[in-house]
Amino acid sequence: MKVIVADENTRVTKELLDSQKPSRIVNSCRGRDHIDYAECEKRGIEVVETDYEPANSVADHAVAMLLQLTVLNPKARGADGEELAGKKALVIGGGEIGTRIQARLYGFGVETRYYDPYIPEEYEELFHTLREGLEWCDYAFLACPLTPENKHLIGYQEFLRLKGKVLINIARAELVDPYYLGLFANPLRNPGLVRIGWDFARELQAEDWKAREVLLHAQAAGTAVVTAHEAWRTREAVARREKAVKEARKE
Repeated sequence: MKVIVADENTRVTKELLDSQKPSRIVNSCRGRDHIDYAECEKRGIEVVETDYEPANSVADHAVAMLLQLTVLNPKARGADGEELAGKKALVIGGGEIGTRIQARLYGFGVETRYYDPYIPEEYEELFHTLREGLEWCDYAFLACPLTPENKHLIGYQEFLRLKGKVLINIARAELVDPYYLGLFANPLRNPGLVRIGWDFARELQAEDWKAREVLLHAQAAGTAVVTAHEAWRTREAVARREKAVKEARKE
């Protein structure tokens, strides 16, 4: 039986299935957008979801990015740092990662609310439109899965409402329109600057070279923190993932 272990860098497409002809796919990460589930089901290929848990590591990484952009910025000059207490954060996505980001921010005295269309409307810490949440917050965290409906969720209008604020993306690169990322994260465009935490240095496409270039300049200026899809990659999470993949391959 041929097994393919699909991580966040593996695209399980019709072409891959044609060439490899696997009997089983083991999804070793928490995202689902990298696997063509419909095609696997059509061919009778089993997709096994691992139960490894990266939420603590990703939430830690997200808050660490915020701290570097605000409190611990080595590029800051004079009184450019800011306290977190009294600030407001919008978490886009109320799943495991989003709620753990909220728990960490609570300890800093940051008021946190969510935007998530799948949370019941009576939930008291919920914004019912993204526009309201972005206008309200000082910091915004992308912690939602990528779906066809929310590709480029953060575009021109959203960046306008984030001017002078911080956007942390530890979910998926495609949630953000790369053209407007390049426009609003440009450190030469004050006061339109949006400070960026970006965990997807490799995921921008070749045609998005302007956004890549802007992020590099922004990182050098201290207005962006860029990592290479490493939010989950702590010793503990890596060990949990390896164990989960071994167990899934044995099933």
